[in-house]
Amino acid sequence: MTLTFPRQILNDRLAECTIDLDPGTEQAVHSRGRRATVSRVREPVWFGTFETPQLMDGDRIAWQSWGKSLRGGLRTFLAWDASRDLPLAYMSDGQMPDDGGSPWDGVATVSSLATPGQIDLTGVPAGYQATAGDRIGLEQEISSRDRYGYFEIMEDATADGSGNLSVTVEPLVPSMFTTAAVAKLYRPLCEFRLVKDSFSAPSRVGYPAVSFQGVQVL
Repeated sequence: MTLTFPRQILNDRLAECTIDLDPGTEQAVHSRGRRATVSRVREPVWFGTFETPQLMDGDRIAWQSWGKSLRGGLRTFLAWDASRDLPLAYMSDGQMPDDGGSPWDGVATVSSLATPGQIDLTGVPAGYQATAGDRIGLEQEISSRDRYGYFEIMEDATADGSGNLSVTVEPLVPSMFTTAAVAKLYRPLCEFRLVKDSFSAPSRVGYPAVSFQGVQVL
């Protein structure tokens, strides 16, 4: 079997899964009471911190092999935020809302990206509730390579009766994405590269955990 990259993370059973946004800003503090200044020094980027529960030898060895396959960051991996298994409005239900008799798969059509910081969607179940803090992904083949945009919804929004939904997001949608992209509101994927020297999968007595960090690739 041939491995394909970016490679999926092995599973979603993680003791820690934190995917958070670095806004790419720095603050300069001035003396004599002058107001501090904030400037953007790089594009916003997502960082992921992952840790498994304590593992039996077989699972630990599988993770060690997975980590080696990434070649220290030369190859990338895909992950979704396991702490947000479902959009916030549907966590108590334990599944996505009904869509024609079965749970919706979370895939929607992008109708417009014309407004900065906004994603307009169609094909969403009528009355679908997007909540501030939910994550949304865009997937599109660009220059013969699949690209994964990853965003957080900033304010609550509800789909109309025709399945149209507009959400405000951070960070801004990169200009590479178009309405040819597919939107995902259920387990959206972010592409990561291993942070140098962050992968830890110790072979020792007991049941050690595996941990690693990733930085977003666009």
